[in-house]
Amino acid sequence: MLRKYWSISLVALFFLVTLLYLLAVGDRAYIQVHDNLDSNIAWLKMLKDNDLFWSFNTAVPFLGGLNRDYLYSDLKVYSWLYMLFPTFTAFVFGWYLRILVAIIGFGLLGHEIYDDWKNLNYFVACGLLYGILPVFPTCGLSFASLPLFFYVLLKLYKQYSFKYLIFFFFYSLVSDFTAFGIFMCMGLCGIFLLDSFRHKTIEWRFIAACIMLSSSFILTEWRLFNVMLFSHTESIRSTFLVEYKDALGAIKEILQVFWSGQYHSGSSHTLVVLPVVLFGWYCFHRYKANGDALVGEKLLKWAIVAQVICCVMYGVDHMEWFQEAVGLIIPPLKGFQWGRTLWFAPFLWYFAFMLVICETKWKDKYKKLLVIVAMFYICVYPSMYNDIFTNGKNQLNHVTGRQVNELNYSEFYAEDLFDEIKQQIGYNGEWSVAYGFHPAVLEYNGIATLDGYLSFYGKAYKNEFRQLIAPELNINEEKRKYFDNWGGRAYVFSDDLGYSPVKILPVIESNLNIDQDVFHKMGGKYIFSRVKISNARELGLTEVNEFSDGNFAYTIFVYE
Repeated sequence: MLRKYWSISLVALFFLVTLLYLLAVGDRAYIQVHDNLDSNIAWLKMLKDNDLFWSFNTAVPFLGGLNRDYLYSDLKVYSWLYMLFPTFTAFVFGWYLRILVAIIGFGLLGHEIYDDWKNLNYFVACGLLYGILPVFPTCGLSFASLPLFFYVLLKLYKQYSFKYLIFFFFYSLVSDFTAFGIFMCMGLCGIFLLDSFRHKTIEWRFIAACIMLSSSFILTEWRLFNVMLFSHTESIRSTFLVEYKDALGAIKEILQVFWSGQYHSGSSHTLVVLPVVLFGWYCFHRYKANGDALVGEKLLKWAIVAQVICCVMYGVDHMEWFQEAVGLIIPPLKGFQWGRTLWFAPFLWYFAFMLVICETKWKDKYKKLLVIVAMFYICVYPSMYNDIFTNGKNQLNHVTGRQVNELNYSEFYAEDLFDEIKQQIGYNGEWSVAYGFHPAVLEYNGIATLDGYLSFYGKAYKNEFRQLIAPELNINEEKRKYFDNWGGRAYVFSDDLGYSPVKILPVIESNLNIDQDVFHKMGGKYIFSRVKISNARELGLTEVNEFSDGNFAYTIFVYE
C-alpha cells in the first residue's frame, strides 16, 4: 500500500517531520521578517487585540491613527485564522492549510485532465511541491488555490453548471484581488470574447462567472474599494517615483525572472523543474511525431506560452511607455503593478512539471527521483521566504556552536520584555516611535506608533511624517530618495543605525535626527531605541530606563 501510494506517504512524512520540529521549537522558529513579521503579522495581531477586525472607518494605533479600512479584509479565511487562534499558531495553521489546498487542487485538476486516478501519485506529489514553495506568506492561500480555480474553470469550459458559478462567488474568500483577482476577471472576459468569436455565439457562462467573481471580490474587499474609489484622501502612491528601464534592461529582467523567478512568488524551478519542462516539451513533440496520443500536449504548450507572457509583462511593466499608455487608456489603473502577472508563474511551472511527469515514457523510478530532487531543491534553495532553509541553517549553526545573528519569532517580538517595559513606564496608549528596529515590534506588543510600514496610506500623513524626520533626510541622501520616492516605510532613519533584525548591532550609541517640535505636535511621547541616543539632552529627551533580558536579543532604551 505504501509503495502504491508513495506520494501520500511522502506528504505524511513531510507533515510529521515539520510538525515535530515546530512542536519542539515552538515560537523559537525562524520566520521571514521582510513583508511578514515587519508588517502583516503585526497588523493582524493589532486588529485582533484592539477589536478592530469588524470595525468600519475607525483609527488603528499605527501610522498616527490610520483608517482601519486600509488594512486586511475581515472576510478572508486567512484573516479568520488570526481572529480565532494565537498569532503564531495562526501563521503555522495558514502554512499547513495552503499545502493541503495545493494538494487537493492539483489532485482535482489532474483528474479532470486525465479523467482517471492512474497518475494520482504525481498529482499529489506536484501539489506538495507547489504547496511548500517559498511564496509571499500572506498570499499563501491565494497561490495555493490557483489549481482549484483552474479546475473549476476547466469544468465550466466543458459544461455549464450553476454550482461552478457558486464556486466563483465564494472564491474570493481565499484569494486576493490586487494580486490575482483583477487578472482572473480580465482572463474570464478574454475567454468570453475568444470563445464567443470562435463558436459564433455568445458564451454567457463566462460573463456570468466574471460577474460572480468580480462581485465576490467587491464584497469581500469592500474596504479596499471604499478607500480607492470613494475616499477623498490622496494616497502616497501618487508620490511614487518609478525607476524605469530601457529596452535592454527590460529584456534582462524578462530573462532573469524566466530563469530564477521573483522573490515574492518564489518558484524554485531553475535547476530541476525548468530543464524537465523544456526537455519534456521536446519529448512531447517527438511522441506526437510518432503518432502517440497526448492528453496534455496542448496544455503544456499553453502553460509555457503563459509563462513567457507573465515574464514579458513583468519586464515591460518597468518601462515608461507602458505605464504612460495604461494611464492614458485606463487612468484609474495608472501605476498598477501589472508585473504581478508573474505571481501566476509558480503554478504554471509546477502544472507543466505535472504534465511532463504524467505523460513522458520515462521509468517510474526516474520520475520519483525527479520529484524527490525537486522537493530537496525547494527546501535548500535560500530564497526570501524559505523558512525551511532558514530554520535548517540556523539550527545547524546552533548545534555546531556558530554565532546566529538572526532573530527567531520569539526574539523578534520579545513579548515578555515589552510587557515588562509597559508595566514599568505605566504605558497607557501614548504615541511612540521605534529607533533601530521595526515599528512592527511595538505594534505587535500593543504600543501605538507614529511610524510604520504600509505601501498604501494618505499622502498628507507622509508629508507630516517627513517633517518629523527631515533633519535626517537633509543629511542622508540615500534615505531621502528612499522615503520621498516611495514612503512605504515611514521610519525614523539613521545613517549609522539600520533596522535590520539582528542580535549584534554595528554601534552602541547614535545621534537621533528628528524635529522634536513636530514629534510633540504629532502627539509623540516615547522613543524606544536599541541604542543609547547620544544627543538626547539636545533633543530634550529624558531616559526613562534601560531594559534587557538575558532571554531576548534586545536591549531597549526608553526615552520620554
